[in-house]
Amino acid sequence: MAISRHSIAAFAIMLGAFMALAGINITNTATELLQARVGASLREMTLITSSYIIAEIAAMPLMPLLMRRYGLKRLAVVVLCGFMLASVACAHANSLNALIISRIIQGAFGGILLPLVHTAIKLLLTQNQHAAAFGVFSVFASLAPVAGPSFAGLLSSATYPWLFYINLPLGLSALLLLLWALASTPSIGQVNEQRNTALDSLGIGLLSLALASLVFALEHGVERDWLSSQAIRSSLVCGIICLLYVCYLQTRLHQPVLNIRLLASSRFALICLASFMAGIVIYGFVYLIPYYLISLHNYSPAQVAQVILMAAIPQLLMLPVMIKYAPKLNPWLAIAAGALLCALSTALCSRMTPDFAGDQFLWPQLIRVIAVPLLIMPLTLLSLQVVSDDDAPSAAILFNVARNLGGALGVAGLVTYVEHYKSVFYQQSLLQFSTTTLAPQHNADTPQQLMQHLTQHSSIWAFNGAFFTLSAGLVLMALLFLTLYLTGRYGAHIKQVSLQAITRTDNK
Repeated sequence: MAISRHSIAAFAIMLGAFMALAGINITNTATELLQARVGASLREMTLITSSYIIAEIAAMPLMPLLMRRYGLKRLAVVVLCGFMLASVACAHANSLNALIISRIIQGAFGGILLPLVHTAIKLLLTQNQHAAAFGVFSVFASLAPVAGPSFAGLLSSATYPWLFYINLPLGLSALLLLLWALASTPSIGQVNEQRNTALDSLGIGLLSLALASLVFALEHGVERDWLSSQAIRSSLVCGIICLLYVCYLQTRLHQPVLNIRLLASSRFALICLASFMAGIVIYGFVYLIPYYLISLHNYSPAQVAQVILMAAIPQLLMLPVMIKYAPKLNPWLAIAAGALLCALSTALCSRMTPDFAGDQFLWPQLIRVIAVPLLIMPLTLLSLQVVSDDDAPSAAILFNVARNLGGALGVAGLVTYVEHYKSVFYQQSLLQFSTTTLAPQHNADTPQQLMQHLTQHSSIWAFNGAFFTLSAGLVLMALLFLTLYLTGRYGAHIKQVSLQAITRTDNK
């Protein structure tokens, strides 16, 4: 069967979104390159990643407004070009400030690309193609957080600019495919009717500010000791006030461009909650492994990349599987199965010992390869099936914001958990072992060796607890969706919506 131009256009935008997702944590394992280039401390380097995440989440609400004004093709072309130009700016940055500004611009363009995938699939493909399309994107979305640190680790021996030049082949490929595929449909998705423009623009701007403020607080709360920092308190207050005012503006708009009232629907709210949890799992799991290997086993970026790549390559094999079987899966059962497999993957990492490293992460990561697409694909599909066609762009925004907020909160929460319980377990261990009483029985190095032993084991127990907490949350999520599947709640509605949409598509 011939592949249509619209399918190629949708794939091109997926490729761009993959590039944007991989860019989130590509700098996490490139500490040596970044320190050599801009002379940043370890604390300052967190700004390089967090600035991208903050800009990405803050830019997402702008997508429907820009989409209505410029259409799918024009917007996608501008965003892809902007992302590549920002990547070049990052590659040539010679100072920390220049790099952070370039990363903010890069993240803003990336934030528009992510929800654009959902809208493109909705606009360009028929209803019965959605499951396969979202199946492909789910593989890309689960591969991207792994690909970022892997690329960075493999490039650790290369020159600094290649850390960002890696985006150019992907971006140019996506751009050329898109220009060819949509050559005859330049205005698809464009809406000439302008309504409530001022209030819509104000609401979207305030929502972007609210998200930026809240994500800043989440990203930097750990290092600034949360509410003891004036900057964190101010960010939280600003975010909450802006969010409340956005809710007020929504009551004054009959048909807002970005309809956050969708969250009043229990079905859609449940899907966004699951997306939030998926973000915690996807980004939290991928963050914990390098964090553990670098802090406890002194792994280099290249060694970390080798461990992570054990999952990246098999993940590509999931593409044909998801294309073939995604349309046949019951979404509620698939989510439950994906959550259970993710729980198993994290549970296998919750009983680590001092010798646990390298190849021992193989099975947890291979299970994750199967689990994450099973989790993301049906969630993405359901997020569009439970809303009307007019609300699809808003649903895409809220769904992606929930996932990325989950990722930001998950990483911040897991780091806080590990650092807190390192100290707790260390203090508990000191109560059981007294170096002053043990010293006379051993040589002069015994107290120091004992301290190292206690520090290592306290850290391992803290990491085990973090993985176990993730696993427990995933089991609860799986039980919830399994209950919904067994009781049939929401299922009939989803089936009805899907059949009606297919009928409408076939009658056109």
